[in-house]
Amino acid sequence: MKKLYVKEIFASIVILSACIITGNAVFAQGQFINNGAKITINSGTSLIVGDNSTGNVDFVNESGGSVANNGSMYVNGDWENNDAGGVFSGTGTVNLNGTSAQNIQGSDKTNFYNLVLTNAAKTMQVDA
Repeated sequence: MKKLYVKEIFASIVILSACIITGNAVFAQGQFINNGAKITINSGTSLIVGDNSTGNVDFVNESGGSVANNGSMYVNGDWENNDAGGVFSGTGTVNLNGTSAQNIQGSDKTNFYNLVLTNAAKTMQVDA
């Protein structure tokens, strides 16, 4: 499985060789690990972590990682937060849109501003 480690990413300007930029969207394949970076998703842009053709791709937020989300984030794998400081700022939307069961988990809770569940299988919170 490919893993993508993020140091710094801006959804409108991305400097990563493991990402695919298409229009206003950034696509990640394999496991997307935010290892202490600040990810910025501007209004009108999207961060897509996996798609249904690549299989489940998890989003993992490690200590010190954050997401300034004023756009849209799509995750088709599990959601994992391991940062006690919280993941989000902004008023953007996170869409859990996988085709198999997805877990919201990690050593710390996640407070979503706007969470949309479009997974027909199930989405569940796993206590840390």
